[in-house]
Amino acid sequence: MDYDPSLTLYYITIEPKNATVYGNETIQYSCKAFYFDGSMHDVTNDADWVINPDNYGNFSPGGEFFPSDVNGICTITASYKGISDKTNLTLHSGELFETGMVTDIDGNVYKTIKKSDQW
Repeated sequence: MDYDPSLTLYYITIEPKNATVYGNETIQYSCKAFYFDGSMHDVTNDADWVINPDNYGNFSPGGEFFPSDVNGICTITASYKGISDKTNLTLHSGELFETGMVTDIDGNVYKTIKKSDQW
């Protein structure tokens, strides 16, 4: 690690918050540690990742989530040095969806979802 391990950990955060995945889409989570001295370090690879219920999918050591073929809401928790943060993840894995991208007139890009024949 390239930071002083003697720093006192204040809190951690995981991102993204309250995400939704469709089909067999994977999602990459990140974990940041914030210290009392004001510094911040990415600890994604050092965090312990847990999903509850555990049959909703699994994590790679680097925070990438691989969903199971289930629908519902689960809780994602990351822990680092005794401190944890959590968020919800909504899975629509068993439904038939198609995703695409659309750009509005201002250049903003949005993810779109097609279910059956409706975008």
